[in-house]
Amino acid sequence: MPMPVFNDNNDLVYIEIQEIYSIHKDSKSRKIIVTAACGKYYLPSTIEQVDSIMSDAGFFLIDKNRIINVDQVKEYYDGQVHVDGSYYDVAKRKRRKLQNLIEKRSRDTNGHYSST
Repeated sequence: MPMPVFNDNNDLVYIEIQEIYSIHKDSKSRKIIVTAACGKYYLPSTIEQVDSIMSDAGFFLIDKNRIINVDQVKEYYDGQVHVDGSYYDVAKRKRRKLQNLIEKRSRDTNGHYSST
């Protein structure tokens, strides 16, 4: 399913939701940045609004500023999740729910997740 986002030139473009790795609020610019296989994009929204929309599409808010695509998780271990070549800390109160989501997705899709 395509998602409307803006590129660096403020042009509206569409990217596939499955290609999104993570969405986060930049601490300096306060912009919502979408990191995907095809590049980085921006959303004119708040992280809370994005979370409320994307949670039904397999995304999970791991802390107050970052949402990850659970299908893109490569590894989850000791409170850190590996997505898009980076490791991100998961808020303590979110860890159990994320673990359950990853396990469910892995069972449902026979995914590529590892819980070393």
